[in-house]
This record gives sequence, structure tokens and C-alpha cells, in this order.
Amino acid sequence: MHLTTCLSQNFLNSSSLLRRPSWEQNFRTGFIDTGRSVSTMVLFLLLGFFVGCHSSEPSASQAPATTTLWQNQVTVVSFPLYEALQTAGGVQLNLFYPEVPSGKAIDRETVKRIQASRLIFLDGTHHVGWVDTVSLPETRKRYSTFDIMDQLIMVDSLGSHSHGPGGAHSHPGIVAQTWLDPALFKEQLETVLKTCASSDLIQESDVANLLENWWKTIRPLDDQLSELAKQTPRRTIVDRAGTEYLMRRLGWTAEIQDLDQAFASDATQLEVELRQRFAEDETLIVVFTKPAPTELVQLLERLKIPQLSLDLIEFSESGGYWERLAENLKNIENITRQGS
Repeated sequence: MHLTTCLSQNFLNSSSLLRRPSWEQNFRTGFIDTGRSVSTMVLFLLLGFFVGCHSSEPSASQAPATTTLWQNQVTVVSFPLYEALQTAGGVQLNLFYPEVPSGKAIDRETVKRIQASRLIFLDGTHHVGWVDTVSLPETRKRYSTFDIMDQLIMVDSLGSHSHGPGGAHSHPGIVAQTWLDPALFKEQLETVLKTCASSDLIQESDVANLLENWWKTIRPLDDQLSELAKQTPRRTIVDRAGTEYLMRRLGWTAEIQDLDQAFASDATQLEVELRQRFAEDETLIVVFTKPAPTELVQLLERLKIPQLSLDLIEFSESGGYWERLAENLKNIENITRQGS
């Protein structure tokens, strides 16, 4: 088994604003495999290895002993996983999800609570910035993605982010948003439930029922996604990493392009290149995972290039997982109808 890998696209030429892929990132046939084995992946996860990211908190050896209050607490770093566990069997688990607003530092009391948890579920990604700034006790760390390592996707740039005094930076990493493919996310949730059972936090005999509690609410959306995957594959330009698992499930191709930056750099040149790209392939869609500048939206409308809005469902402030995933699928369905 190998870690699926997406590498950077090469520039068509030095003056081009849009990068041309040197190969098609086709999620139906799979990604280029660089031979990074599961054993290497495990090493990445256990060592927390990512270039340029270091902890700024005291050593985990200074972490408080598990207190009576938190002795059975399960900390998860992913909002969708937290909500899924609540749906599956929240009454049986003492769950904690430390959501830290973007640009804010995690407070020390929250750090102490995390460090004192019975189990701390990470996913081996840069999805949550505070994970890279906090020392966590190794004996309590678990990886929710352990059983789906061969299905994870690595990209050459996760986009600009910051999680400490070093300022904004970007580096390669594993895409976090497994939850955009419910079937894949189900496997991840099962790993967490089984791990909780092995730690005597729930009964092993309850795992299947708890998993079904969640799946019965999500399965209609997964069925809808399967139907959408039967439609004609589309090519997409996406504004940042995060949609890869969804695109793979749909069988769509995707390339990451920072259109905001390209538009700010040279709007006229960008228009020329987008016009050319759409003339070459009328199945092209531009995907936004965050609000785009009005002028860029108007440019795409003028060129009659379809736009698709997708929610990466990273944090809780915009509503629940089910509602937001349903909205994503509704938006995708509307796009496919336009092309039919």
C-alpha cells in the first residue's frame, strides 16, 4: 500500500499566470505514486514531521496527569469527526473539540485539558494549526487515519497558513478533508470507535451499532454522491487544496490555481489564459472554497465559465456537517445539469 501523492504542476512558460499540469491529475485512474510506503507514512505521523513547523509549548513531559475530570476525555482535532462521534454515540464518550479561531493562539488552560485527555485523535495533517504549536503526550496520541493511509492524498502545497510567531508559510502535506467523501470518512470513524473500545471507553460489541447510528444519517448523501459520479467527468481549477477526496470520488480532474493572486497580478493576462483554457475544454469548471473577489467572479461570468462553490467543512461556525455536505452535493448537481 502506498500514500497517494499529487505533485506540483509545472509552469507552461515563465510568463503564464496559470500553471499547466505536466500530467493530468485524474482521480478516476489514480494519482502518480512516488513509492512512499505505509511505513514511511507511519514515521511521518509519529514524528509529526512537516517542514518548518515546530512546537512552541512546553514539553509534553510537563503535561498534567490525567485528572478525574478529564480521565476519560477523548479529544479530536477535526470538527466533522467530533460531530460524527456525537451522532454515533456522544452520550457514551466524553468528547472535547478545541476549536481555535483562525489567527488566535490556543490558551494554556485548553492546552492542559488536551494534554490530560485519555485519548487525543490527530489525523497527521496541517488542518488545525494549533497541533503544530502544542507538545502532546505520545502515549495518548492516536491517528484517526491509521487504517486509510493508503487512500490519503499528499499535495505539494497546502496553501499559506500560520500557527506561531514564524508568520505565514506553505509546505507539502497530507490533505485533511477526508470527510468530503462519506464512504472514506466512515472508515476513519470506525478506526476511532475501535480505538475507543480498545481503551475501554466503549464496549467493543457496541462499535458496529454506533457506526450505523451515524451512517444511517449520511448514507443518503453518499448514495447521491455515487449517482453524481456517474455523470460526465469534469475538469476543474480549484482555488486551494482540500477538495481532492471529493474530486477523486466524482472522477473529476483538478488542478490548484490561485486565481485571486493571478487576477491581482494581471487581470488582462488571466482573461486571455482562461479564455484559451475554456476554448480547449468546455467541461472546465472553476471551484471556489472561499469567497472570490467580485471582479474575478464577473470575469468568469463574462467568459461563461461555470463556477462551483464548495464548503471544505473545516470549522463549526457555518453549521453542521450533514447540512453543509448536502449543500455541496446540491451545488455539484446544479453544475452537472448545466452541462447536460
